Amino acid sequence: MMSASVSFTNLILFLLSCQTAYCSITFDKVDDLINCGSAASLDNLDLSGTGISISFWYNPTDSGEAGFGEPVSKNTSGLDGSGFWEIFHNSDVTTLCFKKDYVTADIVHCTAASTFTASVWQHIVMTWDGSTTATNILFYRDGVEVSYLSTGTNGSGAKNSDAARIFIIGNRSNAGLTVSGLITEVAAFNKVLSQNEISQLYGGSSVPKGLPMSIMSDTSLKGYWKMNERASLTVPTANGQVLEINSNKVEIRG
Repeated sequence: MMSASVSFTNLILFLLSCQTAYCSITFDKVDDLINCGSAASLDNLDLSGTGISISFWYNPTDSGEAGFGEPVSKNTSGLDGSGFWEIFHNSDVTTLCFKKDYVTADIVHCTAASTFTASVWQHIVMTWDGSTTATNILFYRDGVEVSYLSTGTNGSGAKNSDAARIFIIGNRSNAGLTVSGLITEVAAFNKVLSQNEISQLYGGSSVPKGLPMSIMSDTSLKGYWKMNERASLTVPTANGQVLEINSNKVEIRG
């Protein structure tokens, strides 16, 4: 296997697919990942603000490597590392779960079966208020909150810090749970997005679209990865903490 740190300009030769209105990254279900680094602005989003929200456009072909592909995570190699969180498939392309590490019992909440669809673009948002209550982890598809598999598992004990974990798109950091399909327009926030904000992100589109300016200027936006080399990736924010994939190293494995 080849592993190298490369710029996004080089990555485009391998994984970037562009249509008229958007670009996306194709993940191979084997070992592809985008390493977004571990900037302090991405650490413990639920503690630096009032919660955590992850937004992305996703077109999966199946549930990914070993059935547990991770579209977005702060996770590590082998067993889940201390402080991790992850959005992952639950052996089914139509379900997604969120899990966060606690000392005694991890918090987990999963969507019901048949929530998501293979080989179709869908806008996905996960929000969590940082509490130990699993039912406060919410998922949205195309602007609408979905149904859930059960009440989930509440977190217990102290919440472990994720500061030592790397923010990864399409996998976990050891490339052990690669997704299969396309991802674009990934954004991370340190608050629970409102229904109105989630509707704005979706925008009623059947294909990916960029963040609206009202969201781009929100200081809770801590990371934004457009997957679009053709456009400026500068994100105007009051605190200047937003990362752009074009100015940071990404990692391609394949």
